[in-house]
Amino acid sequence: MVTLAPKETPEQLSGRRIEILGVFGSGKTTLARKLVAESNETQPLLAEQHEQNLFWGAERHNQILGYLPYDLSFLMQHAHLVASINSDVIHFCDWSFGSDRVWASMRLDSDFSAYEVVSDIILKKLPSPLGYLYLKQPVELISKRLGLRGRVEERNFLNYVKAAAEQLDEFARTLSSNQVLEVTDDVSLAEIYAWLEKREENGDE
Repeated sequence: MVTLAPKETPEQLSGRRIEILGVFGSGKTTLARKLVAESNETQPLLAEQHEQNLFWGAERHNQILGYLPYDLSFLMQHAHLVASINSDVIHFCDWSFGSDRVWASMRLDSDFSAYEVVSDIILKKLPSPLGYLYLKQPVELISKRLGLRGRVEERNFLNYVKAAAEQLDEFARTLSSNQVLEVTDDVSLAEIYAWLEKREENGDE
């Protein structure tokens, strides 16, 4: 059989990263940028670019096709970022594959099984994160921030902040306690780096 697929690369991916959990508008990008600013490395930030998702804000397309393409686009963008890591430097993500799956489960009905299949295939090819920072914020604060941010595409999010926070809490409970550090806006970066150092000392277990 003739295949158009290239041969798999033997390269061992580093993929060393910390994923930040948090409801949309909780301040994940702000926290990631603070962590990067403290780093001596050049570009240890893996930032989500929502405007690169062709289905972001494309309500007509989403009504026609459903939200499977929307959620898969974010999944693929994040997978591309991780696959791009080519050093042992620890990168910080203002997103998480875990929350990707949570949001997809809330958006998709019968299509969620298709999302799970694709997600499982992709994630098996990528290294697991070193750990998670869970940026928890009061629902009222998140709603206020979303309003101030003023993105038309996020208006509908306001109706789901509480449910999203509850679902993310449920996901966080599936993680072992040493995998995740719960933080707020007031967390000191020193505390985060101390936790990260301990994660590395313990062999990322």
